[in-house]
Amino acid sequence: MTIPVSVTAKCPKCGTQVTWTEDVTNETTLVCKKCGLDLGTYGDFHDKAIGLIKDKVRDTFKKAIKRH
Repeated sequence: MTIPVSVTAKCPKCGTQVTWTEDVTNETTLVCKKCGLDLGTYGDFHDKAIGLIKDKVRDTFKKAIKRH
C-alpha cells in the first residue's frame, strides 16, 4: 500500500532541507537529493518522528501536572 505523503527533513550531512512528495511505503529509502546521503527508510523516519512527538507530549504533560 502506498501513502501519499509529504516528508520533510534536514540532511544531517549537508544541512539541506529535503522534501519528498511522491507516494512512499515504509520500505522506501529516503536519500538526500543534494549530497546522496541515505537517510534510512520512510518507516524508520516515521517511527522516530512518532517517538519524538510522544516524548514531547509526555514532558509537557509532566510539567503541567507539577504546576498543579
